[in-house]
Amino acid sequence: MQIGVDYRLANRHLGGMAIYLKNLIRSLKMIDKQNEYVMFDDNPSGHPGFKKHAWTIVWEHIWLQLCLPYFFWKGKINLGYFPNPPVSFFLTVPIVLTIPDVSFMHDAALPHWLKGYLWMMYFLSAHKARTITTFSENSKKDIAAFFKVRSDKIYVIPLAGLRNSSRQKEKTKDKYVITVPGTFVPRKNIKDTILAFKKLPARIKNTHRLVIVGLTQGEDFEKVKNFVASEKMSRKTVFTGRVSDRELSRLYSGARLFICTSLYEGFGLPVLEAMTCGTPVISYANSSLSEVVDDAGILVNDYDELSRAMQQVLDSQMLQNILKSKGRRRAALYTWDKTATAFITSLSKNVN
Repeated sequence: MQIGVDYRLANRHLGGMAIYLKNLIRSLKMIDKQNEYVMFDDNPSGHPGFKKHAWTIVWEHIWLQLCLPYFFWKGKINLGYFPNPPVSFFLTVPIVLTIPDVSFMHDAALPHWLKGYLWMMYFLSAHKARTITTFSENSKKDIAAFFKVRSDKIYVIPLAGLRNSSRQKEKTKDKYVITVPGTFVPRKNIKDTILAFKKLPARIKNTHRLVIVGLTQGEDFEKVKNFVASEKMSRKTVFTGRVSDRELSRLYSGARLFICTSLYEGFGLPVLEAMTCGTPVISYANSSLSEVVDDAGILVNDYDELSRAMQQVLDSQMLQNILKSKGRRRAALYTWDKTATAFITSLSKNVN
């Protein structure tokens, strides 16, 4: 079977969905000998950081809704896979759609008109698709509720961690706590991370730094940067910007502790990546984060609880070792081959 893949996300973005799509297709090509995966991109020379001018957005919709159906027909494609809404509504072949989460519905900073537009695109795409995949049971529940689709049409296919993670802790005298929001949208709630770190006792705070990995541009980042300055935390906070997978693995492995204060996640890939690298994890207990962390890390509800948990972990080498061991065992349950195999199963069961 010829499976056409909307591959634009892999070439346009540097976030979790680009990582997911690249790793999924790589694994599928290695283990799936029955199907052929054909990549489609409206700008084959596209690259991360692709600028979204008005004409570019218009062209992408024209390409998706008018050009892609023609390419599918010409290439005799049997099935379409879209890693994110919207889908191509004029396709006549079955469609498999991934809806990572419904985070935009939980974003209070998003304009109402944009939230309404996104809901419409997600709703129409969800009902056009033969099968929907997502990354957690929490997201499955949200998708069924928000877009009024049958739950038996939605399949949970968990993600996996970094392919080339450091199995040994980095030998460094530099002591730091790490968080990986990727972006600084309000939902990532980086302010709680900063406040929790600030509340640590001086003996810990004076010997550790807070490392924040994410795109260091845009209005949201400037707001966080200004907040750091207003809290007099600039000297203790390091913004790395975007980093490569290899550098990210090194940063995870060298950290004393990973923390996540996001208010909503469809899966929480950085949490799994940290556990894969043997870094103790403390996370907020919400959305899918509790589902991913389970008992392999410490779950908290606010920055006061977070600060106390951070102190507890950083003061105890024994607790650090326990969390490292639990985290690695938990992370071992998630592999890209398992993700690809579950994806193939969803195809065979629902697209015949």
